[in-house]
Amino acid sequence: MFEVDYFNKKIRNNKRLAGQLAGKYEFFGKHNRFAIAPVHTRFDSVDWFCWDAEILDKYPHPRTHLYTKEIIGQKDSYEKARDFIITTIQNDPKEIKEIEELLSRIIKK
Repeated sequence: MFEVDYFNKKIRNNKRLAGQLAGKYEFFGKHNRFAIAPVHTRFDSVDWFCWDAEILDKYPHPRTHLYTKEIIGQKDSYEKARDFIITTIQNDPKEIKEIEELLSRIIKK
C-alpha cells in the first residue's frame, strides 16, 4: 500500500474500499461551495476528488433517489486538486460578477 501525506497525516489507499472517502472534506469558496477529499481507488494510491455543491449529478442515486454533488475534477495529488478548485473559483462567472459589483460599489464611493 502507498501512503499520501495529507496535513502531516498518512493516508493509506485500501483497494477494498475503492470509491469511499479516505479522509475529510476540505471546503473552498463562498458558502463552502467547492470541496476536495481523498478517495480510495483500486489502484496504488488515493485520488483527490473535487465537487461543486451547486451542480447536481444528472441521475439520482439508484437506492435513495437523491441527487448528489457532481464531481468536477479528479487529480492525483492534493496540490493539483487545490489548484484546480482555485482556478475554477477564479473563472466562475458568478464569482466574477460578485467581485465586479463589489468593486463598482467601492469605486463609486
